[in-house]
Amino acid sequence: GIRYPNCRSIVYAPTTAAPIGSAQPPSSKLVLNYVYGYEGDFNRHGSILKGKNVIFVDDQRIMFPAAALVVLMNVLNRQQSFFCGHTDDVVCITTHPHASLCLAASGQKGKDGGLVLVWNHNTLHNGSSESKIVAKLKPTSGATRGICSLSFSGGDGRFLVAMAIDESHSLMVYDWRVASLVVSAKVG
Repeated sequence: GIRYPNCRSIVYAPTTAAPIGSAQPPSSKLVLNYVYGYEGDFNRHGSILKGKNVIFVDDQRIMFPAAALVVLMNVLNRQQSFFCGHTDDVVCITTHPHASLCLAASGQKGKDGGLVLVWNHNTLHNGSSESKIVAKLKPTSGATRGICSLSFSGGDGRFLVAMAIDESHSLMVYDWRVASLVVSAKVG
């Protein structure tokens, strides 16, 4: 066994473990099968933001955030698929107004200033977790702690509007097709 400086007892390796000092990776991989969690309300800035974060994608599937994932679940058979592109908690999601495009956008909180990803949800079916990221959008403000709300523009969905979690409540409008910021304004 090994005695670590801050440990009261001796630590023994499992009997089925690879020898100590082995550089070989484990032979098995973890696979995500089902998410049993959901955070419906997020407390930000001392108030509660209650956004629409459960969305019907079509007549059989819903979409919701769970930690750093976006879960797509078939409500008839409860089969789940997962979008795994985020690095921190997803706090807002939206879908494109033209359902035939099968696009979703999701925003996260985090030290990196919050990240917005536009992705194709049609590629996620029956337990898959691979989806094509169409656009990766970053907020302009360095003091941003995340994105709290997202919405595609009215009829055509050409633009994506994002509200930042920062002291001035920055509002950013992106042309998501070319991943460029059109305008940013402090609204709070």
